[in-house]
Amino acid sequence: MTALDLTDRKLVFATRSLNFGHNPPDIRASLVEAGCSLEEADEVIERAAAGINQRREAERKATQKAGLCLLAAGLAMLVLAYYAGSGHVPSGRYGRLLMGYIFGGGASLVGLWMLIK
Repeated sequence: MTALDLTDRKLVFATRSLNFGHNPPDIRASLVEAGCSLEEADEVIERAAAGINQRREAERKATQKAGLCLLAAGLAMLVLAYYAGSGHVPSGRYGRLLMGYIFGGGASLVGLWMLIK
């Protein structure tokens, strides 16, 4: 992944403009007004769009990995709560057992949501 060159003001401007939802023709016009040639403006806009896509892809992969870990942790909590409630472990703390089911189920659902999203 290429890092954003913060010393290139044109690239930073184009990246921010694309992130804020401005259209490439408007960005191109602003860059030409600032002294860029049309070819240079097009290249800067393309580099900015490619950088944005790379960062979004990396963020999506990180979100999926975190969702998978959260799903595994939630399922582990549910399994342990089920084991504790099945009679193998002396009961007497039903509140903790209920919290294990609630947090385990909640973590599993959030993990699934992060994987799907």
